[in-house]
Amino acid sequence: MVIIMAALAMSAGCCLWNPNVHTVRVILDVEGITLSNVKIGPASYGTVEHNIPTEYKELERKTPHKISYGSANEKIGEVTLEGLGTHLWTLTILRDGDELAFSLSEEL
Repeated sequence: MVIIMAALAMSAGCCLWNPNVHTVRVILDVEGITLSNVKIGPASYGTVEHNIPTEYKELERKTPHKISYGSANEKIGEVTLEGLGTHLWTLTILRDGDELAFSLSEEL
């Protein structure tokens, strides 16, 4: 009986909590532009408009993820997420001179 309950708890836990996955949303903090085809690694955020947060998407931790946009997948940078447990992150795209850059902040 104890073995069955432990097996059920382990199988349920894999679906409720994955320590290797974090969730990330994107905010564009550059006035006057809209970015299409915004991606962080395998996660696609579609079109991102000024100050309108996207939905959260799951990304693996301890894996470098390319941040890109547009039809040519122009690279903004690369990010690696760290930490065990459930984390919510916001990746803010901003302007650094003539280039786009980003900052990453943890929500939880």
